[in-house]
Amino acid sequence: SMTVDYSISPIEEWQGVAEIVTGGFQFTPDASFIGAVELEISSLNANNELVLGSGIVEVYEEITPDEPETTLNGGFGFEINIPSGMLKEETGSAEISLNVEEQVPSLMASGASVSLASAVLNIKSNKPESGFNYLPGLSFTLNDANLIDPVIAYWDNNKLVWIELDEYGNSSLERSTDVELSVSEIPGWNQYGLLSNSEPLGVYDIDIRPNPFTPNN
Repeated sequence: SMTVDYSISPIEEWQGVAEIVTGGFQFTPDASFIGAVELEISSLNANNELVLGSGIVEVYEEITPDEPETTLNGGFGFEINIPSGMLKEETGSAEISLNVEEQVPSLMASGASVSLASAVLNIKSNKPESGFNYLPGLSFTLNDANLIDPVIAYWDNNKLVWIELDEYGNSSLERSTDVELSVSEIPGWNQYGLLSNSEPLGVYDIDIRPNPFTPNN
């Protein structure tokens, strides 16, 4: 047998620490991280050729009825807010997990009046909504100052439309232009995203050439 030297590609600091240890490597997630992280290992084989290996590790949050209030960071400019006393005593414990989708069907990406301005966050639990006193909150940090009247919304799989939410998690058409958008309680285990108003349909930035022109050209 033989051993080879290998290295681990850096991960985001807010995700945790990936390091080489005796006998292998170790990933230690940050205490506030939730979501999936891709770990990539590289090495050179006997022919001095680069060999890559990768895998995805999913990090979930386990909560109990006496869980203290905490904020979880999933990257992409959003946070999940876990309030204290969220879980019912009879539920025992529950897992909160998160899947981030950057590529979504065109039906979800844009419509006649709104467009998706973020990744889609699929917030789930291994316990039904009835096992909770209330559900988590959700916050988006607005990194794009050009968004038009942004709002948090969830995807309705039955109607195939985005349902916009107000700050309390209720269905609403009200919008906000704050630096951060927050929903104090999500309405269910759904897919969430940030919507922005689209410009009205029309023809813009017409460039006529040559300019000036005459009836002859």
